[in-house]
Amino acid sequence: MKAKLSDEEIDRRIERFRKTLRYRKITGIVLAVAGFALLALGLLTPGDVFLKINGAFCLSYGLFMRWQVAKYEK
Repeated sequence: MKAKLSDEEIDRRIERFRKTLRYRKITGIVLAVAGFALLALGLLTPGDVFLKINGAFCLSYGLFMRWQVAKYEK
């Protein structure tokens, strides 16, 4: 059995969720840019597989974070 939430508590939770989305949006951009830089550096450096893997992972996770934010902001 769930307790009824007051209007103030609902507003606080919504605002906290929106703040989390804003931070996630910024973090996603930073992570995607850093991942792109790592991937580019890895592609320019012959034989450095770990830079390519880490760059691709960071880029894709940053883009995934941005996709999640866009989905929840609709």
